[in-house]
Amino acid sequence: MLWDTYTDCPVVVKSRLFSVPLVHDTPNDETITVGAKLVSRQYTPHSKDKYILYLQGGPGYSCPFPSKTSPVFLEPMLRRGYTVVLLDQRGTGLSEPVDVGSLVDGKTPEEQLEYILNFRADSIVRDAEMIRKILLGETQWLLLGQSYGSFCSLCYLSMFPKSIKCVFLTGGVPPLLSTRAEVVNCQVENMRKRCQAYFSKYKEDRERLDGIHRYLDNNKVYLPNGSQLTVARFKGVGSCFGVTGGALYIHSLITTMALEIQALNSLTYNTKNSIMQCFGSETNILYFLFQQVIYMNGPGHLERFSQEMFDELPFTIEMFHSEMLTDPVFQPLAPLVDELYRFSNWKQIWDLESLKSIRWDDIPVVAASFVGDIYVDFNLGQRLHSLFEFKDLITNIHCHDGVKADPNIVEQLFHLLENGNYM
Repeated sequence: MLWDTYTDCPVVVKSRLFSVPLVHDTPNDETITVGAKLVSRQYTPHSKDKYILYLQGGPGYSCPFPSKTSPVFLEPMLRRGYTVVLLDQRGTGLSEPVDVGSLVDGKTPEEQLEYILNFRADSIVRDAEMIRKILLGETQWLLLGQSYGSFCSLCYLSMFPKSIKCVFLTGGVPPLLSTRAEVVNCQVENMRKRCQAYFSKYKEDRERLDGIHRYLDNNKVYLPNGSQLTVARFKGVGSCFGVTGGALYIHSLITTMALEIQALNSLTYNTKNSIMQCFGSETNILYFLFQQVIYMNGPGHLERFSQEMFDELPFTIEMFHSEMLTDPVFQPLAPLVDELYRFSNWKQIWDLESLKSIRWDDIPVVAASFVGDIYVDFNLGQRLHSLFEFKDLITNIHCHDGVKADPNIVEQLFHLLENGNYM
């Protein structure tokens, strides 16, 4: 179903809605809507063999509505005559939404768990495969994944290799051969290094941050959504380190907060709202619920990590702590979180044996890996070279969101695909 169309010359965007089963494994009459924005260049002949599926980072984030200049990774693909399918993964954007109200109201925690388990990567992949058949029939398409989207891309590759012409991975290579404990330990170490670099550049911020922590310890500060801003919660602004310009944004926050505390002994609404924008969880419950769940690939239990391993860090990323469940936003989800930790019958999401069979001559895989990436550890990603053949674009000049900041990354990946190297 065509839902919307607009032109930002020379870019044409058509938003389409697709009906897919809520449960792919045992489909019944219950369906949900999944949306996608199809982006092409005006007056460019359309060809079924020139489609690229873009899988967004997350989990639980939607794709932006594109323009002729944004997101920047579109231009190299559109110039080559491709139609880019920006998939709003189930539960996000134009797809049928998942929010606290719709998830919790009228459902027991067990029913909430049963429902939310249908929003993992395997279901996203099966949605995409249905959409491919609707749009292209049996014609293959290319995949471009960013961060969690790269994770979904490898899941897609392991489930439906015959549907894929080639794969672009950006925002790092997913650590499919690593445990969640290894991933967390690397995130802690990478964040420690990033904090050291930050305070080397913004030396006065260490003392300012200590003052902010004292203020938050001695005063009850509430964000516009009603959540209390504690020291542990404020550390979460470290997530901004993963985006281009994030360090400067954190510096601007700390500088402004220190001045307001000194002058007013309080924080202004604007500042509190700016802090709140750093946290993705409040507006994205799938991200909140699935940060650890994405690594479950078969039976087992989610690991609970000690708060102490994060206490020494001035800033943190992707950290869940029990204090969050006292916030008005998350409080209704507390019983569901308990169910997630009790649950052990996790499905297999990716098939390592299938990935072992991938050959460059059949399905080339190219990856943009960022040394120093605080979200996806470079060294853990490199382990996948022992699993299947892929070729790397390796750089240390970009943050985790590099593909959204620099169109040359996609350009270089095409060069790597076409020439076997990027020199």
